[in-house]
Parts: sequence; structure tokens; C-alpha cells
Amino acid sequence: MDTDRFNDLRDETLIKRRPWYVLAAALLVLSALTRQPIAFLAAWFAFVIGIVPELWYRYALRDLVIHQRVSQKRAFFGEAVTLAISVENQKLLPLPWLEVEDEIPLQLPLLTGRALPTYKVNRVALVNTFSLWSLQRVIRRYQLDCGARGVFSFGPAVLRSGDPFGWLVREERLPAR
Repeated sequence: MDTDRFNDLRDETLIKRRPWYVLAAALLVLSALTRQPIAFLAAWFAFVIGIVPELWYRYALRDLVIHQRVSQKRAFFGEAVTLAISVENQKLLPLPWLEVEDEIPLQLPLLTGRALPTYKVNRVALVNTFSLWSLQRVIRRYQLDCGARGVFSFGPAVLRSGDPFGWLVREERLPAR
């Protein structure tokens, strides 16, 4: 068994979802014994309410390709560089929402867009929210002002996504570069 699947089986969030399946099974048995179509429909509804968020929780952050590129590696004082954030969903499962929170240096202020303060010294957060269909790519570009000398790193980036109902949220951290 591969490690991700094993971790998914032991995930507390998914274990808490098991009562939906018990409810669906109980309603299915009840509908079979009483021959009530309403109980059968309620069983299918409970099953769908249980399985849909779990599927998005398990697979939302898989097969995503994130590229963060700066237009040039070196810049002179006062120049502007472009930070391009590209997100590609390479699976058939659409993502109703995906949040990418990328840390950028405070010394390189944004000329386009807005950054949020963080608890880290000399860092701000650039937060992007995407809605991606299956096999879709979205690119966002930001202009940064090179008003300080030095070597600066971008990241780490934090990805958050979940089901269409907003019940289950999965988070993953990408290392800094």
C-alpha cells in the first residue's frame, strides 16, 4: 500500500466522516425492509453527502503543478520585475476553490496587487484564490519594485483546497526557493 493512501486511512478528518456511511447503510437496510422509496433516496443522499467531500479532500491537491517565476534573476536598484504564479490542474476533478499563499520579501513591494502582513519578520503574504476546472491552467502576474539591494527568496507557499461545500480543507506546504 502506498504511503499517501495509508496516511489517508488514518487521517482523523476522514475517520470522523464514517458516521455518514453508517447512516447510509442503516437507511438502505431500512428501505429494503420497509420497501419505502423515500428511505432509499435518503440513503443515497447520506452516501453522497459522505463521499463527495471525502473525494475532494483526498484528491484536491494531487496532480497540481505550481510554478512561481521571477522575470529576471538579477535586477538593478529601482527596476521592476514580474512575479508570475502559474497553477495547473492536471486531473479530471475540478477545484471549486484553491488558495495559494506565497511569502514574498517585504523589501520588494508590490506595484500591482496587495500583500498581507505575516508574523514573520521582513515577509508579507501574497494570497491568490483560484477556481480551476479539470485540465485548466491559470497564470497571475505581479510587478515587484526592486527598491532594496540583496538576495531575496520567495516562499514557502501554502496550498489550501477542499470540497465544494467547504466542510473539509486540506493544506500542503511547498518549500521556499
